[in-house]
Amino acid sequence: MDIRVLGRKATEDRVASYVDAFLERAAACQPGAVRKRYLLLSTPRTGSNWLAHELRSEGEMGYPYEWFSPVYLAAVLARLGRPFDRRHYSDLVFAGSTTPNGVFGLKAQLDQVIRLRNEQQFDLLELGFDTVIWLERRDVVAQAYSYVRSLKTNVFSRYTEQERRVEELGNPHLVVETSAVLNAAAQLTQWRETFEQQFRSRTDLCLSYEDIMAEGMDSTVSQLRQLLGLAPARRSSATRDYEKQARPEDAQRIAEICAYLAGAGPLPV
Repeated sequence: MDIRVLGRKATEDRVASYVDAFLERAAACQPGAVRKRYLLLSTPRTGSNWLAHELRSEGEMGYPYEWFSPVYLAAVLARLGRPFDRRHYSDLVFAGSTTPNGVFGLKAQLDQVIRLRNEQQFDLLELGFDTVIWLERRDVVAQAYSYVRSLKTNVFSRYTEQERRVEELGNPHLVVETSAVLNAAAQLTQWRETFEQQFRSRTDLCLSYEDIMAEGMDSTVSQLRQLLGLAPARRSSATRDYEKQARPEDAQRIAEICAYLAGAGPLPV
């Protein structure tokens, strides 16, 4: 049994479950319906899935999904039975990601933006966003640890029962090597450098995972509502649909790695 294959299938099935509603919204969208466009940009393991879920639940903050990531692209194009065409696909994403009040929301990881630019010569920011929101995580070691865990299982959320089952199968056997965490931290830092050099000047608001955890999701959504010109009061209270993937033992392991990097402890093996 390859846990990564099971995890990949769970992720693909979750994404596929979004496509029908997306295409129905696109078919029902009226021309010229978009009046406000925002991008939620992040690196992995910053709570972006959770935040996007909360924004979608408002019903007037767009439907920010990662429609330009490989797994989402594949799901939509398979349903349409046609190859990728930038203009047609972008129009479809606009139509399927806009709430009735005219707010369009899109979610993207920075590495996806870089890949599109390098492989498709397509700058995602050319879609004309009025607002760009950056979500980061200040504790890069904890972020890297979480990223390695997800890469080892191909499970990036606990939203579906299928994803939860895969994690439960994999967790007892999961080993997160210190070297893998440091390699992931280097990759995350490289993406952060790219953001600072190429995207910071185009960003309207920077949020952190730590601030969301400290201040609460309701406060964060209220802040974003005001940024988009909406009344600050939430239309729906914070949901509990997204479960944290961290295990109780992860905090101790992260602390040991941090101690090793600070020269205050042995190499965790």
